[in-house]
Amino acid sequence: MLRFALAALLCSGALSVIPAFAAGPAPLADLSAGHLRFSLSKSSGMELTVRGVPFIRESTFYIVKPGWTGAYLNQDKDDPEVTTSSEGRTKVATATFDKLNAYAKYRFEVRPDDTFKVTLTFASKGPESVVEYDAGYLNANILQGAKFTAETVKGKVSGVVPLFAKSADQVESKLAPNMSHAVFETAFGRIEMTVEGTSDITKSLTLFDARKGGQDWARKNPIFWLGIGVPAPALPPGEHTITITWKFGEPAQRTVVASAAGKAKVVPVKVAQSPFVVETPVIPRPKEMKPGKALAPFRVMPGKTRILISDTASEEEIQGARELVAEFKEFWSVPVRIEKVNVATWSGETDNDAIELFLGSALLPPPRSGEVERVRHIRETLSHPESYFMGSQLGGVAVLGGDPHGVYYGVQTLKQLIRVDAKGVYIKPVEISDWPSLSMRGVHWFGGPDAWPFHKKMIDRVLSAFKMNTMVFQCDYTQWATQPKIWSSERSSTKADVKKAVDYARAHFIEPIPLVNTLGHSEWLFWNNQNLDICADPSKPFAYDPENPKTYEIVMPIMQEAVDLFQPKYFHIGHDEVTMSGQFPKAGSKKTAGELILADTNKMHDWLAAKGIKTMMWGDMLLHETEVTDAGLAPTKADAVARRAGVPKDTIIADWHYQGSDPAFPSVAILQKDGFQVLGTTWYDWGNIQNFSRVLNKEKSLGFLQSTWAGYNMFPDIVKGDSFNQFVAYLLGAEYAWNGGKPNVADLGYRPDDAFLAVWDRRPVSMVKRAGFTVDFGVPSSESRVPSTIPELGTRKSEPMALSGITFRQSTPIWLDGALNPPGEWPKSVTITLNRKAADLHFLWGATFAAAKDTPVATLKVTYTDGATVQAPIAYGRQIFAFTDAQAGPQTTTAWTGTTPRGQSASVRRWMWTNPNPAKAIKSVTLSSAQSEAAPVLLGLTGIE
Repeated sequence: MLRFALAALLCSGALSVIPAFAAGPAPLADLSAGHLRFSLSKSSGMELTVRGVPFIRESTFYIVKPGWTGAYLNQDKDDPEVTTSSEGRTKVATATFDKLNAYAKYRFEVRPDDTFKVTLTFASKGPESVVEYDAGYLNANILQGAKFTAETVKGKVSGVVPLFAKSADQVESKLAPNMSHAVFETAFGRIEMTVEGTSDITKSLTLFDARKGGQDWARKNPIFWLGIGVPAPALPPGEHTITITWKFGEPAQRTVVASAAGKAKVVPVKVAQSPFVVETPVIPRPKEMKPGKALAPFRVMPGKTRILISDTASEEEIQGARELVAEFKEFWSVPVRIEKVNVATWSGETDNDAIELFLGSALLPPPRSGEVERVRHIRETLSHPESYFMGSQLGGVAVLGGDPHGVYYGVQTLKQLIRVDAKGVYIKPVEISDWPSLSMRGVHWFGGPDAWPFHKKMIDRVLSAFKMNTMVFQCDYTQWATQPKIWSSERSSTKADVKKAVDYARAHFIEPIPLVNTLGHSEWLFWNNQNLDICADPSKPFAYDPENPKTYEIVMPIMQEAVDLFQPKYFHIGHDEVTMSGQFPKAGSKKTAGELILADTNKMHDWLAAKGIKTMMWGDMLLHETEVTDAGLAPTKADAVARRAGVPKDTIIADWHYQGSDPAFPSVAILQKDGFQVLGTTWYDWGNIQNFSRVLNKEKSLGFLQSTWAGYNMFPDIVKGDSFNQFVAYLLGAEYAWNGGKPNVADLGYRPDDAFLAVWDRRPVSMVKRAGFTVDFGVPSSESRVPSTIPELGTRKSEPMALSGITFRQSTPIWLDGALNPPGEWPKSVTITLNRKAADLHFLWGATFAAAKDTPVATLKVTYTDGATVQAPIAYGRQIFAFTDAQAGPQTTTAWTGTTPRGQSASVRRWMWTNPNPAKAIKSVTLSSAQSEAAPVLLGLTGIE
């Protein structure tokens, strides 16, 4: 529930594009007094920091229709009228929202005695409504482990705030019954909260632990949710007021010293870096997988190992064999060869040196005694479309496909089973039976002037590797020959680049589908102020005028260009959010929006059908808000029913629902009952991807589509920018489309972020062992304390250990100062003397607590023996993460996973600093804490020559 019940209203629908690198707007108000700083923004409501540490990270307020089917007042989207003033030494801000059917007014007070007071007055102006007030996303780092007492609706309670979340359920994870007063005794100081209200719904607040939540807002930062809701109550008539007063006491004494004590010992090692491959599960997870029958792993021998295929092999089998040859050569430096055999006369003897890629179960030998059931099971596996069976034999590996695609997908799995050890390259012995749950599994993305390298790499490393078979390419900004003046240098692809992507996708058995927005979201057609004479509302160029015959004289030639370019089986015509912007229908029209939508849809459908092409379109204009919690934009249920009745039944509906949608996804059954095939479409929310896939599988739907809204220009570097989570979602989409929403995210056995980066940043496995040095920090154990969030790595301190291919010497950790450190003496920095040359330095580390992305954590300074220095910022979510943070980032490698002494899941990350001056000796490195809530903890340091 909570804010993401309004997903469609918050993210502006299927075709709203999120800029890849958008700078945050200036705050609407920014006040400081004492140790407090308050800011107000449209995107995240209020933020309150105490002594530089966020305490309230965000706040929101909604008055909505019952069932969350529409918003009367949505603080995330509506603009308030803001004032700021001073009343003596107290700083004051107000924010007023006045909408047609609801209003709300905030008064914020920031006082010099470290008191913060917020008063909210609100009412609905008539319609039946419910209210949700997120009074604060409270920083869980501050509250965890604190003793508390509270006055609740059930009386006085006391306890200890859990160190980590026990449940994702919002009711089960309540800290106590609704509170009117609470006191928390934290290491950060005494925190007191008082709630006063004028009605039953405003006299107390819910506080629940959201740290285990799967929603994007819960995963972003560790928080406790405070407010009115869970579930959101009906809003009684009249005006309501709630006042929340926070008082912050002084923290326990913390002494900061300049530098950590100790004398580092640099130890040369012959093998500081060794061949290493991350041990990851097969993605997508096979339906069945167990250890193989082989007595030993199949060794891939240079110049000897053969890949056997039939002399009548299909393109899928041939391409699979070629990719396997390229895989061994490019990434493992092992040459193998392809050999064709006549399966009609082939004896099945492989001299124990072959990888067999064959079609069908006919090649299965007659079952020997005791193997009848196994052979029957293999034949049953291969009866599924796109299925494969993989088995390890003594000295050999066989991949059998139920059809040509099955052979190709078996090869993609085989590539994930290649490993290396001291004896060389081998294939992990397993036996796999596998097939997909959904038949259509795809991504939606854009083009752009720099898109071809992105498309090629993504097809190679993600889409084909993880068994996706569909590409919906939104290509409306292409450089069309029939409309050359709508070219955009920032958004348009050349037709040559689009053709490259189309051909490359098809060569990897990914069906390319053009998406050209028609009717709504036709901004592309009016780019550079072109074609405004066919615009329904020229003052807001968005939808074209379907009543103007000239419209189709312009649009249909463009569609023909797309057909010629793609040669598609399907064509996506858009058709979402038609009435979202500007006037539609045009002024003076005697037609309704529904009549025009149906007329245009049928015109497009019939034109495509005449060419043997199926129509695909978004589904939001065919659904009403009483049928779904989001993406239901028909004005009434009757309109939705009439529109569905008027759309040809062979039209494929791309049914989009994003964050926080109803996990039952009722639209799937509604659309399929009305005769349509459904392609469920998600965005980047992990839980949403899993739940939607589960429903699509249950309803036996056509398939799944992972959408991308990261800007109009796809380019390789966009992947590691602010839209990183959207590309990680490709991997999760592949996983869940193949497996029908199973298993739960927590049970995948891998971190999606890490797994994506492992394939995106993949490089040839180095078979070379490199020398270097390890560092013992020389800090006596008696002079160091270890945070409870640091896991035990399982080795004695004096022994070297290999983690992710790097040898570290685990010495006593160096825990630097941080704003949430407990009382005592803390070093602000540590300087480690090296007097060594190194091409790379590898830091094994973590932070005590999670923080907002890009929060400064530390600064690394490297000093050379000639006195020159270089510095590198260490930011949260970039170079460092908390040990207990389940997220990952593009610049770190997870070196170790396990649990903390308290039993909480934990990880240690490795970050590599590349020396810009490898010929110069490094005198020392200094790590200085930024003294944020995320204190850095250094566990190991290794240099590579």
